[in-house]
Amino acid sequence: ELRTLAQAAGWRVEKVAAAVPTATAAPATAPVPPIAALAPRVDLPRLALKLPAAPSARVASVVGVAGVVVLALGTLLSPNASVTVVPTSEQLQIELPVIVDPSAKKVDAAAGRLPGRTISRELSESATAPATGKKTVPDGKASGEVVLLNRSESAVSVPKGTVVLAGTVKFATLSDVTVAPSRRAGAAQTFGMATTRVQAVTGGAAGNVDRNKIDRIEGALSASLSVQNTAALRGGSERQMTYVTEDDRRRLQERLFQSLAEKVMQQVKKDLPASDKETAVAWSGQNPAVVEASFSKAADEEAQSVALTLKVRYGATVFSNDAYNQLVKQQAQANAGTLRPGYVIAKETVQAEPPAVGGVENGTVRLVGRVRATATQHVDTTALRGALAGKPVETARDALGQLPGLAGYELSVRNPLPGPFSGRMPSLGWRISVQSRPAV
Repeated sequence: ELRTLAQAAGWRVEKVAAAVPTATAAPATAPVPPIAALAPRVDLPRLALKLPAAPSARVASVVGVAGVVVLALGTLLSPNASVTVVPTSEQLQIELPVIVDPSAKKVDAAAGRLPGRTISRELSESATAPATGKKTVPDGKASGEVVLLNRSESAVSVPKGTVVLAGTVKFATLSDVTVAPSRRAGAAQTFGMATTRVQAVTGGAAGNVDRNKIDRIEGALSASLSVQNTAALRGGSERQMTYVTEDDRRRLQERLFQSLAEKVMQQVKKDLPASDKETAVAWSGQNPAVVEASFSKAADEEAQSVALTLKVRYGATVFSNDAYNQLVKQQAQANAGTLRPGYVIAKETVQAEPPAVGGVENGTVRLVGRVRATATQHVDTTALRGALAGKPVETARDALGQLPGLAGYELSVRNPLPGPFSGRMPSLGWRISVQSRPAV
């Protein structure tokens, strides 16, 4: 029992063989010192044995046994302490960059890279829809004759296309014409005159003007010439036009897209992942997405119908939910010191959360991985033992109360020896047990 006790206290136990007395040895009746005389003098924390000057072999054996007893008693009687610390903790929401790379073959935790697979299908069709826009537009252009009067004494050439006006309605001459100069005979003056045909610049009923409504020439010729229509101009008309509206184009595209989307989804259905096993990230905000749309007519263009050729594509990158969860947990624990210096993350508190999509390029997906975990202040137990060893218990309590990063502590000291050792922490650090437990 003593050997077991001594070994538990950290002492090495050696067997000592006692010498057998011979005829020439000391008489068998030689007195053996009493056990009390062999007992060591206890001077803690250092132990010393005071032995007789020349013990016999039997005495040496007894001394060895007594030494073990004393060491065991010293171990049992020396102070021991138990410290339980409650480190501060906080909840962390951690975001980590993750790349889903379809070309990767395996998970690369150090680079934050996951393997993935792509799903891609394209389908194209054409369809036609009637145009529904209706409006009245100018049609025929009014025409007639005007008379040009030359007030100058020189002939004036009027080129084809010269504009004359009836208010804001414009008419253009249809041929070149030269107007003779004016003549004066005594007090009388005769103006040179020329008649020419004109036509309204734009079609519509606005060109149908009554006689003498055309009364002005546009441009520099108005300094020499005047104009008038001696008869009404007629021929201006309007018509109903059918044209393509923006709604016509939109409705046609929606109808064709719906048809194509249903067809392409049927094609990829067998490749789509189970939501509890994998996650699919679409390559665009709409999936399937329109990759090409070609209309035969523009909006507001006159037409009886409009045609559309539409191409759609389903594109997605798929990754394993389990692989993602494992990766972000490993990254969070590996980067705990960087994310929250001085703290450690308990493995059992790490919970992976669904990621956010940062972007997609050529099938490679950038994710923002998300992890929730509890970070706990790291406690250096070796340094704490050294700081508390040999200190008065009250001093140790003060030191624990002022230690940064602790939410609380418990300290118990067992010191069976009276005297100067009472009320002190053990001098030997290994006699101080330090444990950590989470806050409740």
